[in-house]
Amino acid sequence: MTLKIPGINFTSERDAGSCLIYSFAFPSGAETEALDSILNHLVPNSEVSVSDPTNGDCSLEVRRTSSGLELKRGCHGVFGTWRAATFSEALSWLLPGAVAASKTARPGFGGNIVLYKVAVRG
Repeated sequence: MTLKIPGINFTSERDAGSCLIYSFAFPSGAETEALDSILNHLVPNSEVSVSDPTNGDCSLEVRRTSSGLELKRGCHGVFGTWRAATFSEALSWLLPGAVAASKTARPGFGGNIVLYKVAVRG
């Protein structure tokens, strides 16, 4: 499955079994616009994450559910609790990581989108 989101250039796609993981870079100076496009195109059972600029062992995550958006901080070995968020809250949550990534991540990387596969029963 090829993921297409306006304004986002995906640099890698990996099938991890239960999900597909897409990596992309944030365009410097247009991080807000990139996040806006991503959040507007997330489908239920998908997540976007960026590194937490205050703790390199953590990430800032937003997921789309059938009832809206949720956010949390995930750290190596420790997972936060998903909590409901508005679109504006989700964008503000991810923005510091996106800005940091556009300045420090290697070319083509900075964020991930995960699409979880839905089991099909016959």
